[in-house]
Amino acid sequence: MKIIFSIIFVSIFFSSCVNSSNFDRGYLDPANSEPVEIEFEVLSDLIIINAEINGVSGVFLLDNGFSLSAVNQEFAELAHIYFDDFSNIRDVNNTRTNIPETTVDSVVINKQIFVNTGFYQINTEAFFPCKEIDGIIGASIINKANWKINFEKKKI
Repeated sequence: MKIIFSIIFVSIFFSSCVNSSNFDRGYLDPANSEPVEIEFEVLSDLIIINAEINGVSGVFLLDNGFSLSAVNQEFAELAHIYFDDFSNIRDVNNTRTNIPETTVDSVVINKQIFVNTGFYQINTEAFFPCKEIDGIIGASIINKANWKINFEKKKI
């Protein structure tokens, strides 16, 4: 009886240590020829890149501090992205809010294909008053590749 109790206790203990993350969702299908160079522009000391989501091109802020990637509602409609879940997140002001979430089929950044990655829906209007962006490429994509940024050449 002690052995059965011990096995159950150890199973419960170790299962509580397993932690799944939204960062783990999806994978990178690398381009045939590497390394790949990605041009970017700098706006207010932030990196802006072009990406294609579900075949629709857009302009995105590259931000590793943003956990999942994100798109605004207008881009989501163009790219046929449907949000079927919600996440409870904490913003920079330490305020909790529910935000629409989904898994996006494909994100292409200069022939690098990121498949089945997590995305939030956000309002991007407040980011740059002078430049419209369609969303954010966050850690859910950035953590899947080895990025080297050259600010002088404005290439990743």
